[in-house]
Amino acid sequence: MWIDTKSRSGHVYTRTDRNEQARPELEKAVALDQGMTEAYWLISRVYLDVGEKEKAQEDLAAFHRRQSAEYEERQEILRRMRQRVTSNP
Repeated sequence: MWIDTKSRSGHVYTRTDRNEQARPELEKAVALDQGMTEAYWLISRVYLDVGEKEKAQEDLAAFHRRQSAEYEERQEILRRMRQRVTSNP
């Protein structure tokens, strides 16, 4: 819950153009839970806005990796659900 709060606070700060407040919140969220896909997206935007392009690229790449992994997980869940629906009881 605390980690999610950090991510949400960071999101609010980025939406209101307060990158200096967003940055530590998002950095903490990502450090504590590397599975927080949205936090990677947000922190990459903050880094880009403050001119830290290398960090922005790293976190954007992490965002894409997590997003791909989540997509694959969902596809597997859908495959299993379809199997259950089409199998005979």
